[in-house]
Amino acid sequence: MANRTTIIIAHRLATVVDADEILVLSRGTIAERGTHHQLLSQTESLYARLWRRQHRAALDHQAATLNNTEKDNNNNNNASSSQESKPS
Repeated sequence: MANRTTIIIAHRLATVVDADEILVLSRGTIAERGTHHQLLSQTESLYARLWRRQHRAALDHQAATLNNTEKDNNNNNNASSSQESKPS
């Protein structure tokens, strides 16, 4: 958005990754500011810790979803196998 100022308030940090500047607020004051890469390079910054926490939660959710899908597929395969082995 050239020649324009846009203020985005976001809880999901992926929303602001491409912003020219990110302001991190803590208790009503600016705790950190910089680009996504600058803030992540400070490994113990609030932004970096929040980023890791959000991505860890997303990966855990993705793994759980895949695990449930595999269980469902196995249950469907087992049900099909048991029906095929029954005599008519």
